[in-house]
Amino acid sequence: MTRRQLDLLLVAVGLPLVALYSRVNVDDPFITFRYAWNFAAGNGLVFNIGEKVLGTTSPLFAIVLGTLSGRADAIPMIAHGISGAALIVAALLLSRIVGSLNTDDAPMIAPLFVLTSPLLAQTQGFELNLYVAFVLGGIRSATLGRTGWSGICLAAAALFRGDALIPAALVGLHVLRAGLGDWRKFAIGFGVPIVLFAAAAWSYYGYPLPNTLAAKRAMGESGLWRGYTYGGLRLAGLYVMHSPLYLALVPVAVLGLRRLLSREEALLRNGRGTGVTFIFIWTGVVFVVYAAMGIPSAFNYYGTLVPVIGILLGLGSGELANRFNSRWVSTAVVVVICAAQIWPSRDTLADVPSPRYEAYRRAAEQIHDLVGPDQTVAVVEIGILSHFSQVRILDLVGLVHPEIGPHLAEGDVSWPVRELRPEFVLLHDPPWPSIETGIFETEWFGKDYTVNKAFSDPAPYRLVLYKRNRIQP
Repeated sequence: MTRRQLDLLLVAVGLPLVALYSRVNVDDPFITFRYAWNFAAGNGLVFNIGEKVLGTTSPLFAIVLGTLSGRADAIPMIAHGISGAALIVAALLLSRIVGSLNTDDAPMIAPLFVLTSPLLAQTQGFELNLYVAFVLGGIRSATLGRTGWSGICLAAAALFRGDALIPAALVGLHVLRAGLGDWRKFAIGFGVPIVLFAAAAWSYYGYPLPNTLAAKRAMGESGLWRGYTYGGLRLAGLYVMHSPLYLALVPVAVLGLRRLLSREEALLRNGRGTGVTFIFIWTGVVFVVYAAMGIPSAFNYYGTLVPVIGILLGLGSGELANRFNSRWVSTAVVVVICAAQIWPSRDTLADVPSPRYEAYRRAAEQIHDLVGPDQTVAVVEIGILSHFSQVRILDLVGLVHPEIGPHLAEGDVSWPVRELRPEFVLLHDPPWPSIETGIFETEWFGKDYTVNKAFSDPAPYRLVLYKRNRIQP
């Protein structure tokens, strides 16, 4: 199959898949959408009007979305379109990067695994696919000696998600040591956008980095969330439970890893396979850093593992085809990949629109009429509820309120409501364990707050709005 034919095949597979994925809505991206809406409305790149806190992991995505539309309904649709296009671009770039390996299977199987991944299907609307696409673009450009473009791509990736500082450092060091091109062009391409953004953020917010990293560390220290390593193993187990066919791919991936590490492959000989090496080191370092920093588990944090697994499956498939001297082996691997990943994706798509999205959006639209412009609602999951209500929000886990993090890290989950005294508190019915029960079950909450509105959606996303009924003396 020629390069053009493979590209056309990947696009033909990707387009209908991302069209289906665009129907998926999860909560976290709506935090960025709220920043985008405020930016479009002229309120600044903020979550709450008048509160200059950088609480989105993707400031560049918020700016792009806010520039393209100021309608609350349109922003998620645009985000899904951009995210879907980025997924296809990432697949095409991955195909080219692994094309440097001595195998016919990896350039097709690796991107196919990415396109059909149920994990990446659930991240539509996130900045994740843009982050991955620009990192892969930076790696591909570096291996071609286009160091200026490599720096620009990696700078964009870092502004879409700060994790890209890790692959940027890896590529930059390699460019400097190996002489792949003019390292000055890389330094300018990467450094200028990053310095300009850091200066602007420092001037506007008083600091250059998003608050999300500190908030996530505080969540991890609280012990109320699953750890990163355990969460990854649990997620893998859940996928296998949904689709036992994944087990058939394990020996293929192990064979691919063996080939990757074997002397016969000699990945770095004459620069061959350098891009693949970058991908593995980047993913490995991010995993170790997240685990070491105590970052809690979230399914989208494991998205960068998908290209790695795809590469291993491509290498393993090629090895099997060589051993059995049959191209039918590759066909069988492709069939198993598609079948294994269809079932988890089917379950995700069958749940669209999700009960969470419907319940939160209905509640948000009513809260918009119940809460005044100068009043505040305290809530745990702030994305969908904030975007569609447009009321002032007190984030109980501290993503957009840095002062909450230190108290949450100590396990004091009630501090935001107890000390900041919001006019309203929105809890689930029944309250979610730990984070919400730690507020609801306190004696003072029952005295100070009463039910204002009970929403009728089924558990676990049924909500109750409590209103403060007296002011602390």
